[in-house]
Amino acid sequence: MDTLTVVNEMLGTLGEVELASLTDYHPYLSNALSTLDRINRTAQSVPRWFNQEDATLTPNVVDSFIYLPNDLLEIDACKAEYVQRGGRLYNTKTGSYVFTEPVTLSIRRLIEFEDLPETAAAYIAAEAVLQFQSNYDGDSAKRQEKAGWRDNCFTIFQAEDTRKRKVNLLDNNPRLWRIKRATQRLRGWTG
Repeated sequence: MDTLTVVNEMLGTLGEVELASLTDYHPYLSNALSTLDRINRTAQSVPRWFNQEDATLTPNVVDSFIYLPNDLLEIDACKAEYVQRGGRLYNTKTGSYVFTEPVTLSIRRLIEFEDLPETAAAYIAAEAVLQFQSNYDGDSAKRQEKAGWRDNCFTIFQAEDTRKRKVNLLDNNPRLWRIKRATQRLRGWTG
């Protein structure tokens, strides 16, 4: 899905003429783009299958700081001593920005809207259109229609996230896993 399509859908909720490109002038263009950007950032603030990865970050040879990628949203460190401060990695245990060894962390990146998987882009677009329409148009019937579409897109998006992460409550629950293993051992002993 491309940005121009979403912007034109936003403008369409107001009865405005479609733009041929994002370089065209329109009084609502910057508001539409900022709404899409805000919704994209908000939706990606939660770890998803497409924006979460393990990355090994190496210290800069000049100052021994670890500079974080520009598209970094958040560090999901298993080790709580590593935090993001500005554009650098900070070690709370040592109280320093200086690192002598590479550090492997789980990070969340901000993926550009046009590079998102289709289910994620559809949900973010639907939410952005709804927010834009709500900000500039008081038509409650149109809002309900857009909210229904957003809810449908969110359901599909959540289902895809669950599938891609291979979430299994039985396998991801330590207590149930122990019971399952014990049951398997007992079955092996009986025969």
